[in-house]
Amino acid sequence: MDILSSRILLRPSDLDCSRRFYRDVMGLAIYREFGPPDDPGLVFFLGQGEPAAEPWGLTEMWIKDPDGIRIVLVEVPDDHPLRRDARSASPPK
Repeated sequence: MDILSSRILLRPSDLDCSRRFYRDVMGLAIYREFGPPDDPGLVFFLGQGEPAAEPWGLTEMWIKDPDGIRIVLVEVPDDHPLRRDARSASPPK
C-alpha cells in the first residue's frame, strides 16, 4: 500500500483524553514524543482497523476522536483513477 498523505495534526481540547483515545482505544503505537517530558506531544503510527471497500473503489475507515473530529483513512488501490497524476499528462491536441 502506498501512503499518499500521511499526516494529521490535531490540537485537542483535552490532551490526556486524546492521548488515551489514540493509544488505548485505537491501539496506535507511539512513534516518538516531543516537547516537555512531563506533558509531551505524541506522534502515532496508524493502528489496526476494520476498513471497508466502498462502491467508488476506495478502501475507507472512519474514526471520531474524543473532540468529535471525524477522520477518514483512505487507501487508493493501484488501479484506481486517482492514481493517475493529471499534472503529468500531455494536454489534448
